[in-house]
Amino acid sequence: MGIHQSMLNGDELGVGGISFTKQEISILYNNFRDLDTDGNGLLEKKEFFDLPELQENPIVQRLVTVFDKNKDDKVSFYEFIVGLNMLNSGSKISFKN
Repeated sequence: MGIHQSMLNGDELGVGGISFTKQEISILYNNFRDLDTDGNGLLEKKEFFDLPELQENPIVQRLVTVFDKNKDDKVSFYEFIVGLNMLNSGSKISFKN
């Protein structure tokens, strides 16, 4: 669990321009963990579709594809935050190397 506490700002995530506060990222992390029903730290497509309100939503498949930057058919917390940030209007993302 200690590693997750250190993942609460854009600099530590390796992403500049994150428009979420530490408190918002903490809430998003808790939501991410709730979605991660198998507890492996990654969201598979099935886990998104396990939610009844998302099962019939045609945009969910596209969101998963957009969020999944490394194309492994899973969304990490890092990818989740970056993806949500991209949806936040006016956000600018810069990846650190």
